[in-house]
Amino acid sequence: MHRVLQSGSDDGGRRMHGTIQLPDPQGRGFIVLDRIHRNLSTATLYEEVTRLGEGCISRSGALVVRTGAHTGRSPNDKFIVREPSSEKNIWWGKINRAFGESNFSQLHNRLLAYLQGKDIFIQDCYAGADPKYQISVRVITETAWHSIFAKNMFLFVKYIYIFDKIDRWTKE
Repeated sequence: MHRVLQSGSDDGGRRMHGTIQLPDPQGRGFIVLDRIHRNLSTATLYEEVTRLGEGCISRSGALVVRTGAHTGRSPNDKFIVREPSSEKNIWWGKINRAFGESNFSQLHNRLLAYLQGKDIFIQDCYAGADPKYQISVRVITETAWHSIFAKNMFLFVKYIYIFDKIDRWTKE
């Protein structure tokens, strides 16, 4: 049974509680998650960061977290599935490295297995200020503070109910 609860956040963020089964987009069964925190407000995410012990709030109100040893961008770890729709549209090379479709399926299955029973945070955002060139971006994280980072990195749309059409966010 799925229960959707309003988070009380100012941007209409939603939380789903309990064991949640989402159909795998490839039809290989279900992804079982504990909780989904979707498009929560920054204030609500701050509360989650402190509740979960991911960080604390300084006297000035800034969020303080420990990022760990791996910080910054990792451009050499960027892979793109090489298939007919990407073949001629990507500048292949050292930075945009090809990744086979079968390798992607294996990695996708490992990710689904890893997420079993976990809480996740989702932010539906946009990249690009000009609507003519905007692309939809869905950021899925394990931590609330990474979700805050995504809200700062990308453009956030206040009216999230337009995102209920999953095809805007994922391509199969």
